[in-house]
Amino acid sequence: MNYYFFPQVEGFRSSITLVNYPCQDHFPLRPEVQTVYATWSDGALWHYRAVGQIAPHEAKEFFLDELPADIPRELHPFLFFHYQDVPATSEKLVMSDHMFFMPTWRGNIKISNEYTATSYEGDYQHEMVKFIKKGSLCSLSPMLQSGPDIMNRFIMVNLSETPQVLEHTLRMVDPLRGTILHETKVYTNRCNVIDLDSMPVPQDTIIMAICGTMVGIPVFFSASRDGKQMSFEHTHPPVSMWVFGQSTEMQKKLKSYWLERFAA
Repeated sequence: MNYYFFPQVEGFRSSITLVNYPCQDHFPLRPEVQTVYATWSDGALWHYRAVGQIAPHEAKEFFLDELPADIPRELHPFLFFHYQDVPATSEKLVMSDHMFFMPTWRGNIKISNEYTATSYEGDYQHEMVKFIKKGSLCSLSPMLQSGPDIMNRFIMVNLSETPQVLEHTLRMVDPLRGTILHETKVYTNRCNVIDLDSMPVPQDTIIMAICGTMVGIPVFFSASRDGKQMSFEHTHPPVSMWVFGQSTEMQKKLKSYWLERFAA
């Protein structure tokens, strides 16, 4: 089962399109209508609220600002859908492997305004929640844009099995010069949105996002100041940069090299 997040960028709408069919025809599909739930953590418990239904072979869009008013936006709700009833609260996040296929089932995460919209095919896979109890982030990205008329946000999404909201340190690094460009706090079980407008952006190298104590999905959002142009895309782990050879082992060495130098 996968989870889907709402990036809350001031001045823009956030929505999720859930898709109740697998990405390949030979994957099985449950025949029943499933319930769409919003879930959020208050630091002590996971809370659940039914917000709709989704039928087999259906795609349905949910806007954050159209969810029931008693769902706390400041606690960063996630969406998922399930064929079984779930409790009102739980001490561990409700999980199921009924969508466990490779390639994974996706949804569409969208940011929009009155002029245009941008989106990417995204989710937070339950395998990340189930199997990664302690992780780190080392993400290289050429996606940060620069210019006086461009705003930049870095979105760091984390979802954990337990509901605790824990603080971690995220650093944006210039790997060419070995300097820290920006440092901020990020939190577990949140869709963290970091304002990068005040950060200097070097023109001759990529930017590296580093967090030594928390895993997550890193996403860059950029928009023109007039809101008429925007882009939104997640970065890929270092292992995605190799095709042959021992890519997993190479990723471990690369992450260790940078984490030892810059992780808090």
